[in-house]
Amino acid sequence: MEALERIDERLADIQAQIAEIRVIYDSHSRRLDKLESEIYGNGRAGLATQLRAVLWIASGSLTFAALILAQTIAAWLH
Repeated sequence: MEALERIDERLADIQAQIAEIRVIYDSHSRRLDKLESEIYGNGRAGLATQLRAVLWIASGSLTFAALILAQTIAAWLH
């Protein structure tokens, strides 16, 4: 009889731990969904898209500046 009571107590402990894990999992799942939505946008421009646009604009601007600098140096040396 004692063995069954110990098993019941252990089972109750395991069930309590599982309930705690479910609460933590649900919280983490919601936070990950929110983070993914912020990064990828889910129908709007997310951080990844915005960063890509900024890098594209910066590379274009730097290329233009390099061409102007090269033109200026070429004119100065000629």
